[in-house]
Amino acid sequence: MNYAHPAVMGKSDQRRLAGDGRRRPWPFVRVHRPIISAMSGMLLCPPRRRGFTLIEMLITLAVVAILATVAWPTYQNAVRKGRRADAMAAIAQVMQAQERWRSERTSYKTDMSGLLPNNRTVSADGHYAISLADGSVTATGYTVLATVQSGSPQASDSVCATMRVVVAGGSITYGSLNASNVANAAPDPCWIK
Repeated sequence: MNYAHPAVMGKSDQRRLAGDGRRRPWPFVRVHRPIISAMSGMLLCPPRRRGFTLIEMLITLAVVAILATVAWPTYQNAVRKGRRADAMAAIAQVMQAQERWRSERTSYKTDMSGLLPNNRTVSADGHYAISLADGSVTATGYTVLATVQSGSPQASDSVCATMRVVVAGGSITYGSLNASNVANAAPDPCWIK
């Protein structure tokens, strides 16, 4: 089917199309033969359906590549933040186990045995090694460390290489160390929800 603006059609075509009593707007006027343009005298054929051109595909590919380059680091950062929850959960388990231990004794437990389920020393997903800082356990406090495992995909998290919780005299302090073992400035970026 051909489509044409009524100004380009001949009188007989207009009369024939208007015979059913319905008025059709410009894009839906049907013409059953090629039209000769009144302005240029050229034969106007109906547009053929075609696929995408190579240029259109290349432009689309370039736009997708640019968007991916911008979005990929943001996505990776969000995944790293999500994996930090693994360390937070393991630290919370150690803290609860230490408080249970302390409720029956005069000091906190000095080693990790029995603090995590199945006597494990890694977090549930295996991204962090969980430990008590050497010499930190006293009658009134302790320090729990969650250090990124070297073989884990979380090893690329250079900002929060070690997450720590210091319990001292009933007060809890959340902190972290970067890959160079330097403490992150407050507010700590690793504990932000």
